[in-house]
Amino acid sequence: MEKIERALMKSLHEEEEISISYYRDGFIHDEYITDINIDAQSKVVYYADVFGLNTRLKFDEFVDIK
Repeated sequence: MEKIERALMKSLHEEEEISISYYRDGFIHDEYITDINIDAQSKVVYYADVFGLNTRLKFDEFVDIK
């Protein structure tokens, strides 16, 4: 989880696109994301995908970040 948090913070500060994998509805999904906002108190990450759609993920849904 620490690796994921570090990668999210780096992407937030450097405004770079990153690749994430997350688990939802019984499947692992892969996406490229940008425009990250992290709510550490509720452990939720808000982001825009490559199509500009705003989405949110809980920290525990993340599987990997590249």
